[in-house]
Amino acid sequence: MAIASLYPSINPSLLLDFANTKQLDPRITFTRTTTATYYDGVTTAVAEQNLLTYSQAFDNAAWTKTSATATANSDTAPDGTSTADTIAASGANGTALQSFTAVAGDYTFSVYLKRKTGTGNIQIAADNGTYTTKTITSSWARYDVTQTLTAGSKSAGIRIVTSGDEVYAWGAQLEQRSSATAYTATTTQAITNYIPVLQTAGAGVARFDHNPTTGESLGLLIEEARTNLCLYSAQLDNAWWEKSNVTITANANVSPDGSLTADLVTSTSANGSLLSSAITVSASTAYTYSIFVKAGNATSITFRLSDGITGQAQVIANLLTGATTVTDAGVYGSVTASSVQCGNGWWRFTVTGTQPSGQTNAYVGFYVGNNDTVFIWGAQLEAGSFATSYIPTTTASATRNADAASMTGTNFSSWFNYGEMTIYAEATGYEAGSYDIIDLDSGSNTGRIRTRFASDYQVNQLDASVAQTFSLDGGSVTAKSFAKIAAGLTQNSQALSLNGGSVATATAPFTTQPAPTTARIGSNFAGSNYLNGTIKKIAFYPVKATNAQLQSLTV
Repeated sequence: MAIASLYPSINPSLLLDFANTKQLDPRITFTRTTTATYYDGVTTAVAEQNLLTYSQAFDNAAWTKTSATATANSDTAPDGTSTADTIAASGANGTALQSFTAVAGDYTFSVYLKRKTGTGNIQIAADNGTYTTKTITSSWARYDVTQTLTAGSKSAGIRIVTSGDEVYAWGAQLEQRSSATAYTATTTQAITNYIPVLQTAGAGVARFDHNPTTGESLGLLIEEARTNLCLYSAQLDNAWWEKSNVTITANANVSPDGSLTADLVTSTSANGSLLSSAITVSASTAYTYSIFVKAGNATSITFRLSDGITGQAQVIANLLTGATTVTDAGVYGSVTASSVQCGNGWWRFTVTGTQPSGQTNAYVGFYVGNNDTVFIWGAQLEAGSFATSYIPTTTASATRNADAASMTGTNFSSWFNYGEMTIYAEATGYEAGSYDIIDLDSGSNTGRIRTRFASDYQVNQLDASVAQTFSLDGGSVTAKSFAKIAAGLTQNSQALSLNGGSVATATAPFTTQPAPTTARIGSNFAGSNYLNGTIKKIAFYPVKATNAQLQSLTV
């Protein structure tokens, strides 16, 4: 059999290749009245950076000492290890400096210091020509200085003004930015890590989503409207978040949106916790709590969703593998949890449960083990049985409105053929349920032909008098996994194949009135059944493919 016979003999009259073109066909009308977040598969930002080597070994030759000596491992460092060095001035203005080549721009040098002996000035610099005096005490503290440098050879480090004075030093860091981030240790190599950047699409701008870690193009993202009920979603230092046995360092690391807004949470006991203020919710309703987390020295964290009275759901999340384990469903029924890897050590963890009957307050938060550190950003609580894209908040809850895409008028009739057709789609949804990939309708349920996710992948036609004139089920739905579905239809013969599988057939007659006049992509005529997922491709052929061709299209 010739290869050509395995596919329809004519080109599709409509081809929407969202994953490859990453743009809308000009015949599509798209609306969304708010901004919305997504990954573009391209944009990254500098995350952890330390342009110095041997950041905890001032005795190493990488550090040039002038009128100064360095003694290794002479005190307990801020991280509890015996890795802090002594730097002693053997003459006036003793220095320990490390050279680097700068490009024009802002640089920030930071270092942990503790006075050992003496009372003279201690100075630091990102450019050894311009020193800044710091008041050093007998307790560990992190000191930093930001300088705007010209291009060329520079040196960053410490200067002890008075001969004979000594300081303990640990954790030197140099970054090409205007403020210090969390410390990153180095030995033989400098470090610059990059993070995929969560983008914000403007109102009315379609989102073509990507896998943040692999860069895979996922196609057109269609989501229903959702509201983030958590306030101060990226400001865990705010009083709206109640703290117990933890300290919060605001803006300590680069967050998934590329800004310096991720907070460092440090536990001071075995039960360190953050818990939101009371959030008004609806009883007996499914809610999903999600948050972005990156490990500091912790390897796990415990999330909780609570009503504050009758109980809570708890999930342990592994910060290295992303594995989630429900340890207590409490009064929240069938609790589920999941994770998505977001690059550079960040995970987005989600917990879903049903709010108990009669309880209209909810609390979200987490536990951190004794002396554990984690970076936290982007908390979200939304009504629904799955998490949608992140919605930032500050002083009030915020809503992302629904995505709507459609083709009508001649933009529809120019390619549609009611008497005979083949519909192809490659798409995925967040979960199984009644979610439409493409609907062909005339503004009502009658005569509507739809391709959708339900418990199965389906193609069917609806009629107000008989509910369905035909319905073909292709196979079970796997959430967050792409499937290829193709259906060949005529007035009295229908066939469907899913992922190259066996063909399901029917012979029911079409409803004759009214004929479809509109194609709705990722939703239906009533503004519901939103896909809540992404569409890589939709194609329409004005002929009915053979069963073999349907299978070949979906392999």
